[in-house]
Amino acid sequence: MASDLERSLLWRERESLARALRHRPAGSEPMSIVDYLYLGQLPALLFATDVWQDARHRLGDVKDGKQRLRSAIDQIAPVRNEIAHVREVDRDRLLRAGLACTDVLEMLKDRTLMPPINVVLEKAR
Repeated sequence: MASDLERSLLWRERESLARALRHRPAGSEPMSIVDYLYLGQLPALLFATDVWQDARHRLGDVKDGKQRLRSAIDQIAPVRNEIAHVREVDRDRLLRAGLACTDVLEMLKDRTLMPPINVVLEKAR
């Protein structure tokens, strides 16, 4: 499963993941690589043909779910990175990222009884 996840990532993302995995605790389960993914890497996994049906359902079966999720991550990821690196974030960008988070949470609303994402990804194998 871990190799399936890695193959679905772009080369640059695989390199970032490989660096993170080198520091993974000994004895970690293969699916624990999900813990080391960056927010921006999730769409490549969720939008994969064999996973998207379950992911779309998890996101409330909204017609434009893929576009909304991509747009939200495009707003959230850079702001998250700037905050993680203790950089100041423009107020408007921070507000847009907050709205994007709310949009994703709304798509996930009432979906909390769904299986965890690692179960969805494992099922797609």
